[in-house]
Amino acid sequence: VAVKEIVNGCLCCTKVGELADALRALRELGPHRILVEASGSALPGPLVWEIQKVSDIVSVDGVVTVVDCANFTRINNFSRTAKLQTKCTDLILLNKVELSGESLIESVLDDLHELVAECPKVRTKGECAVTDPAVIFGLDAALWRSSTGAGSGVAISPT
Repeated sequence: VAVKEIVNGCLCCTKVGELADALRALRELGPHRILVEASGSALPGPLVWEIQKVSDIVSVDGVVTVVDCANFTRINNFSRTAKLQTKCTDLILLNKVELSGESLIESVLDDLHELVAECPKVRTKGECAVTDPAVIFGLDAALWRSSTGAGSGVAISPT
């Protein structure tokens, strides 16, 4: 597995220009998939728009948001960032469900439904957050389609 790390800055604002170069470098290795993992406070829109610059070699397969169920109520304030992240996501993965208990998970799901009712929400399994790749890949990214004019985060498929 090849890794290209962009450090010492925010990928969606101060370091966004480095993403296209990193994707070009990774593309030369011939991967089937490229995963872009941004921080918990990153905004997906600028990342998708930056990827558009290299749409001749990659496309966005989906924007996935991971929610820490065990700590969600403590950090959930429906901030502007949280609202933007959920509005731009194609899939929400519920992490740390085994530490949360069913009532807490239901509370998290209620809050997420209020933010983004139509987005699928999938529970991960175990301490390694196991998720079937078929659930994550092939999402037909709504944000990518809307930004390229093809229709109404980020897993990327080399074209």
